[in-house]
Amino acid sequence: MRKLTVIIAALILSLLAFVPALSAERTLMQELLVPKKDMCLLLAKNCLDNSSALRQRIERLQEEINKGNMVYTEDELNILRKRLDDANKALEFFFNEGA
Repeated sequence: MRKLTVIIAALILSLLAFVPALSAERTLMQELLVPKKDMCLLLAKNCLDNSSALRQRIERLQEEINKGNMVYTEDELNILRKRLDDANKALEFFFNEGA
């Protein structure tokens, strides 16, 4: 009976050693499959250095907004939409000033 208890305890301990490894593997798979948030676009201020940088920012904002609720909360999407609107207005202003 004592031998059986020792064997069962050893099996339980060996199974517990694999649980974190399986969890880490699942987390890695989730990271690969789920798109990431672009924290730079959420937190950074507008940069109006030139029109090409502004166009790149607009493209990045549109790409991030397209990820939708799979990646961002509704509040974060609203922030990105506002920044996209601001960037489009800045681009329009940039070209109207140059004309």
